[in-house]
Amino acid sequence: MTSPVSKLLLMALCLVLCGCATQRTYTQKGVPLDPSASAIIMCDSENTHKFLNGLNKKVFIARIDGKSTFTVKGALTDTDPYAEAAYVSPGRHYLDLKYSHYNSYAWGRVWFDAEAGGSYIVRRRISGYSVIFWVEDMETGKVVGGIPGGEPPLGDRPKAPTRL
Repeated sequence: MTSPVSKLLLMALCLVLCGCATQRTYTQKGVPLDPSASAIIMCDSENTHKFLNGLNKKVFIARIDGKSTFTVKGALTDTDPYAEAAYVSPGRHYLDLKYSHYNSYAWGRVWFDAEAGGSYIVRRRISGYSVIFWVEDMETGKVVGGIPGGEPPLGDRPKAPTRL
């Protein structure tokens, strides 16, 4: 029989080892992991601080098409329980995003059109007290999405936003 102290030590060791894991990746239900049949979306985060995670400027994907990416492991081992990357099916998707820095948070929503085999990145820019999100194709750097409400019909590619 093991003592309560050894159980606590084992649990603490497991939590420490889980904290050393790489970024959390979410896979949409029914999406094959074959890179040619799915697309990957990643977040533009700065992860330079290992011990003081709150100093990192991170973007998380909280929801994809209304489905939460929450994980208990993320809640226990990081500053946020949401995914930083996701595999999605080809087509239009809506992402609920969370930006985290220090004790400040910002939420946003974007849409983007994923193509099979594509790699995309959620970019962010701080402007005053606002955080602006958009999605780019990682190969071309072209904007492939925007703010919901201004989507073109499926099949049309969006125009690049005007720079301020």
